[in-house]
Amino acid sequence: MSAALDPLRVYLDSNVFIYAVEGRTEISEALRALFDLFQRRRGFAVTSELTIAEVLAKATPTQQRDYIDLIVESDLFDLCPVTCGILVATASYR
Repeated sequence: MSAALDPLRVYLDSNVFIYAVEGRTEISEALRALFDLFQRRRGFAVTSELTIAEVLAKATPTQQRDYIDLIVESDLFDLCPVTCGILVATASYR
């Protein structure tokens, strides 16, 4: 089975990262603890490349650096591309 179809993965949308970086301390600390678990299970957590655009849009320069460090540089999250086919397929969910 390919990694993209592995049912033992968790997808995180942009809201999770926004709460981790910009949220109240108790929420961000809980999410950081979750991210620590992902260090022990690489490849378990997934997000899309679209997440990067969503979190950077209104972030301060410091927050932008935090987002890049967390989502891209940490290697905790597999980044999945958003293709035209994916966008067309997901349009039916709205």
